[in-house]
Amino acid sequence: DKQNHELVDKSDLTRLIGTFKAQLNQSHKELKTANEQFDALVHETVLSQLVVSQIDMGVVVVDEDGKVQLVNHYAQQFTDIGDPVGKSYKDVFQLSENTKSASDFFGSALKGDTVKLNDSARLKCRRGNIAIRGKILALRHKQTGKITGAVCFFEDNQEFIKKLSEDKAFFS
Repeated sequence: DKQNHELVDKSDLTRLIGTFKAQLNQSHKELKTANEQFDALVHETVLSQLVVSQIDMGVVVVDEDGKVQLVNHYAQQFTDIGDPVGKSYKDVFQLSENTKSASDFFGSALKGDTVKLNDSARLKCRRGNIAIRGKILALRHKQTGKITGAVCFFEDNQEFIKKLSEDKAFFS
């Protein structure tokens, strides 16, 4: 009976070891997949930041709480704060259009609206009260559709007019 008991224990142990190995293999596969996804995300993030940094217009990204997550070099020129990342857009960008304030613009985008900044939009900064044009769009999660933030694209109207003049002169 003792030999039979030992055989049962050994077979149970063998079964447990087999189950453990299978779970370990599955965990290894999941970890490898997660690492590959992380590497792809890092690559995508670095590539996105590189592209955004080279765009010849202001790009500001805020999260769903209105905290600045990304500001490219062009947009940085319009801030009065050294590093705006992590700060509320309300503290970073003094944007207005007639009676609307920055919170109206970004607030609308964070609710899902596309906000057009027309020729009467102004950005108050160390360079003065600058006329800008652009858009603020909601950012949505790919699978859920949940709003995860907003992105603002803008340019200085004077720069826009200058570019138009240069293009017109080139084609004349």
